[in-house]
Amino acid sequence: MNGEQLNEWSLKSLRSGLSASERAQLEAWLQESPDNYARWSEEHEINRLLAELPTVPLSSNFTQQVLQAVRREQRPLELSRVVRWIGAVRKSWLRPIAATATVGMVVFFVYRRESQLQQKETVTSLQLVSGIATALRPTADIPAAPRFELLEDFEAIRQLGVPNSEPDLTLLAVLQ
Repeated sequence: MNGEQLNEWSLKSLRSGLSASERAQLEAWLQESPDNYARWSEEHEINRLLAELPTVPLSSNFTQQVLQAVRREQRPLELSRVVRWIGAVRKSWLRPIAATATVGMVVFFVYRRESQLQQKETVTSLQLVSGIATALRPTADIPAAPRFELLEDFEAIRQLGVPNSEPDLTLLAVLQ
């Protein structure tokens, strides 16, 4: 016996009573298993208690309340003003912000690439100049420049001596 038929017979037995054939079928089913008797007793007791409850009259605007509840469920949830504002800003500003960020990144990467190329050119130029200077050094009579550490040491500068205060006549002759 399914649950619907069991409930229907329980309600019928409380209201008007079961017919003889229904009563015989119920008795046969109850004797099949102790579980059937437990199910019947539980169902019958629940229906008996429900029948004892007083009947509550419906409110005068019951239909209106039901329709309002249906409309509320169908209507999308209203968002708070802050959430709506954020949504509006996101919709209206998302593309311009994304475009600005993309352009900014492209400009940054182009600048970075140009800077790297300029650094490479500078390094190449310095290598060329240092190569020429190195090539000329052995043949020219150019005194080596003092090391940087030596220029920081004032005592060493003093020991280098004062340059010759006499004019260099050969240099004057070349310049004229």
